Amino acid sequence: MTNINFLKPVINFLFFISCFVIKPSDATRGIAIYWGQNGNEGNLSATCATGRYVYVNVAFLVKFGNGQTPELNLAGHCNPAANTCTRFGSQVKDCQSRGIKVMLSLGGGIGNYSIGSREDAKVVADYLWNNFLGGKSSSRPLGDAVLDGIDFNIELGSPQHWDDLASFLSKFSHRGRKVYLTGAPQCPFPDRLMGSALNTRLFDYVWVQFYNNPPCSYTSGNTQNLFDSWNKWTTSITAQKIFLGLPAAPEAAGSGYIPSDVLTSQIFPILKKSRKYGGVMLWSKFWDDKNGYSSSILASVSVQVGLAAEPHIGLGSKLIANELNRVWLSANGTFAIGFTRFKPPDRFLLSIWFAQLPGDPTIVWSPNRNSPVTKEAVLELDATGNLILSDQTTVVWTSNTSNHGVKSAVMSESGNFLLLGTEVTATPAIWQSFSQPSDTLLPNQPLTVSLELTSNRSPSRQGHYSLKMLQQHTSLSLGLTYNINLDPHANYSYWSGPEISNVTGDVTAIIDDTGSFKIVYGESSTGAVYVYKNPADENRNYNNSSNSRLTKKPVLRKLVLENNGNLRLYRWDNDMNGSSQWVPEWAAVSNPCDIAGICGNGVCNLDRTKKNAECLCLPGSVKLPDQENAKLCSDNSSLVEECETNTYRNGAFKISTVQETNYYFSERSIIANYSDNGNLKKCGEMCLADCKCVASVYGLDDEKPYCWILKSLNFGGFRDPGSTLFVKTRANESYSSNSNDGNNDSKSPTSHGLRQKVLVIPVVVGMLVLVALLGMLLYYNVDRKRTLKRAVKNSLILCDSPVSFTYRDLQNSTNNFSQLLGSGGFGTVYKGRVAGETLVAVKRLDRVLSHGEREFITEVNTIGSMHHMNLVRLCGYCSEDSHRLLVYEYMINGSLDKWIFSSDRTDMLLSWRTRFEIAVATAQGIAYFHEQCRNRIIHCDIKPENILLDENFCPKVSDFGLAKMMGREHSQVVTMIRGTRGYLAPEWVSNRPITVKADVYSYGMLLLEIVGGRRNLDMSFDAEDFFYPGWAYKELTNGTALKAVDRKLQGVAEEEEVVKALKVAFWCIQDEVSMRPSMGEVVKLLEGSSDEINLPPMPQTILELIEEGLEGVYRAMRREFNNQLSSFTVNTNTTSQSYHSSSRSHATCSYSSMSPR
Repeated sequence: MTNINFLKPVINFLFFISCFVIKPSDATRGIAIYWGQNGNEGNLSATCATGRYVYVNVAFLVKFGNGQTPELNLAGHCNPAANTCTRFGSQVKDCQSRGIKVMLSLGGGIGNYSIGSREDAKVVADYLWNNFLGGKSSSRPLGDAVLDGIDFNIELGSPQHWDDLASFLSKFSHRGRKVYLTGAPQCPFPDRLMGSALNTRLFDYVWVQFYNNPPCSYTSGNTQNLFDSWNKWTTSITAQKIFLGLPAAPEAAGSGYIPSDVLTSQIFPILKKSRKYGGVMLWSKFWDDKNGYSSSILASVSVQVGLAAEPHIGLGSKLIANELNRVWLSANGTFAIGFTRFKPPDRFLLSIWFAQLPGDPTIVWSPNRNSPVTKEAVLELDATGNLILSDQTTVVWTSNTSNHGVKSAVMSESGNFLLLGTEVTATPAIWQSFSQPSDTLLPNQPLTVSLELTSNRSPSRQGHYSLKMLQQHTSLSLGLTYNINLDPHANYSYWSGPEISNVTGDVTAIIDDTGSFKIVYGESSTGAVYVYKNPADENRNYNNSSNSRLTKKPVLRKLVLENNGNLRLYRWDNDMNGSSQWVPEWAAVSNPCDIAGICGNGVCNLDRTKKNAECLCLPGSVKLPDQENAKLCSDNSSLVEECETNTYRNGAFKISTVQETNYYFSERSIIANYSDNGNLKKCGEMCLADCKCVASVYGLDDEKPYCWILKSLNFGGFRDPGSTLFVKTRANESYSSNSNDGNNDSKSPTSHGLRQKVLVIPVVVGMLVLVALLGMLLYYNVDRKRTLKRAVKNSLILCDSPVSFTYRDLQNSTNNFSQLLGSGGFGTVYKGRVAGETLVAVKRLDRVLSHGEREFITEVNTIGSMHHMNLVRLCGYCSEDSHRLLVYEYMINGSLDKWIFSSDRTDMLLSWRTRFEIAVATAQGIAYFHEQCRNRIIHCDIKPENILLDENFCPKVSDFGLAKMMGREHSQVVTMIRGTRGYLAPEWVSNRPITVKADVYSYGMLLLEIVGGRRNLDMSFDAEDFFYPGWAYKELTNGTALKAVDRKLQGVAEEEEVVKALKVAFWCIQDEVSMRPSMGEVVKLLEGSSDEINLPPMPQTILELIEEGLEGVYRAMRREFNNQLSSFTVNTNTTSQSYHSSSRSHATCSYSSMSPR
């Protein structure tokens, strides 16, 4: 391992610089409270329900370290020894649902605790993780609660090794969640016991105890000692925020109490000048209840300038629309509820928004966005507990909570506005805004099966978009749907997330604290699948440098269903230049033409940038005149109206043909489907003959023709080379050719007149144009490199559609193909750099079939249109003369084989957790191009070498779609497949048709190698286990599956996951194609319970090898191995089973167009 000590000065310097260039966030400002040391202070839920606190420290763990049995002391609340504290698990979750961080506080003024050594610190850290922070201990003192972090309140013992404990705890943040570290030192600087720990720079927040120490705290009329001590703390330690620790009442401490009026008028104005100011810490909840201290200072702890906050929202509280500076704020001012201006400016919306962000309000919730109100409108929590929005005498909206026991309301730090009752339970909210979402989802806001996000509606668009859980036959999936406003049953789902099958308990979509968008399910929400996993979610590259955490700051995020139909996750970004903006992190749809209704009733094409939608109207429709919806087209519903009123006449209509175009449609749009007897010509004729038909669609689905007869065109069209759209139009009208290829039956009279004018343009004007063109060409040659550099850089950042390169471009970017990354069955791969900085992998294809350039580009665009987090993105291509090259995103960690087949290098050892996640994610990627995308693909070469890993070890399948381009559907090429030994399904050598199940077989063999950490056939092993599948099956059936795991991982693998992976793998490699699961089913099996998977039978090929005697097979293969000194290849080009000129079905690796349904 490389010694990294020399990097410490560099890291320290970068941290120092970051203190000046990173704009501090006010999102942490608020009040922290200590709870747990007095039984009369109310339970934990009641504490959080007050809305006064941002952090709650559960105090204390009073015994630990030096081999002692840890002891939790929650005086007067419960007895951990009698297991009566587990009931607080649900209350911890209740607090967290309100956006409150709950910490476990270590130490205190009584007890017996110390850390005897670095090893002892590791033992204590592991105990805290397993029992409070996310582990799986069977005796968790607070039940199944997962606390947010650890608070160090060290007042006794030795100062040794607290820094080691902080270091070990900080590393748990790399397990997919943030573990916060806070400290409560005494105000004399530096703290005698915690000084070394605080200097580690690992602490997020520090609440300094400015009490019981008169020389550094406030005394009557004297603030200077406090200010001097405050300056030392804020300028000497690197915690993100420093809190002013105070007693909540004079009786709570011997000294240091500050009257609330002195604090707000004299202390806060000075403290808030510090960028480190975080708020106030109070000791303790009991004394705060007695004195009401937090209520008296809440509005002053952190309030956005210009906003007046009401600390308590009781019955009778109200807001008025024209008083925009009056709002109800959350505890630290992150969110506000009140009125915002709407268009036109004399209209207003009741809204919740981010209160501390500059510029126009970023609205996250509004119940009246389709019914803006006047300046006389009032929001009132009336005497019955009903929240009412009224405009003069009209009730615009209400919470419908009259006489439900509502006594108060609170704007929470999570962005949730809650109506609360007198009785506080685990779920005290009688009503909450999270239960009526608008178009935005906030972190930790649950989107359950009964809820949906709805986009803002456009006056001229026929429909709107929604995000909700869609019920399938036996599963649920998160889906985006375009809905027709006037027909609740007319909708089309154009995007779906991963399916959740056969689960019990709630199913909820949520954005977690790390910015990942996932679906959690199960009785205790123990299961989870990711819709989008933030690359920073889990640092799995084993770089555990504690300093890597220094620049991470809490960020604001929102998930918005936009009115263009895309679902986009945003992060608030403060850059080094002081500018601030919402930055997109993820979008559900990368190609806007994949969104139904994006062009109204028109047809969507990508513009020249390949990023934006360009809308073309169908024959018989025109562009809408209003500026806001200039892209949208009118409909042709009048044709159906004539049919319904019996005014439809034969001969009055004709069919206009729109080539290479398909259409989205729903069940409500269908008249009939002539899949059995339809052909291209008849499909148009059948629409013309049907009175109610307005259009028909012809295409192929799994190579079978279909012809859909439609009675409405509501959802829009898209370019599809394999489909044809027939549109019914009036026979006596002609229409301009504005479809995808201009192949309408009628020609535009306007364009004809224009051609006549062109013929009479004077020759001299033509000469001038020619000279201008020559000048432009000259300029183009001079400026070409600079322009290409900018365009390539921008295109590769988005990677939405492949960019065309010249061969010279790629020669230059790869330094004349000098840095070889690898080679395979499709060609050779080189490392390159485009736009001067973006790394790419350039694949030079070998033996490409003699496609023309148009066909090659069509194949490239088809592959490039497939976007999934587990597929390598195709960013560009070259089709010049005989050169055919593809440009892919660069994967820094290379291919999977280098990691699972590594020797004894510990730095390249993948943990079991990482391996299993790679297995699941790889299956999701394959399932996508098998089942979910419009152009379905059979890969034909699934193996570890084609699974690439990015910087976060997220797997991405490569080389998908190349089989057709390379001609794998031709029997001549199939017979020349060089055995990617051990991955070919039996049907490859038995002359049976090749389906997606061939990929399933290959995946099964890959999954076995992921588990075993070795090749399935490895002659370096002895005769008993040289053939891994046979040996692994024996261990699985003997109940000793863990013996089959990579020997370097013995003792650290999860047995249930190992059993599950082996069972799924052996189902995948069944010889009978029909017995193998689909890849979608594989994903569900891997994400479910191993008990739900039956033990698969031993595959016939493995059984035959065992029956023949592995010893004899081993000896024969060993002789061959020694002769060739190389691994084996599979030769399918045998005389007995030749694929040449076979009259039976030959193997096909390709994709086929799917019906839009």
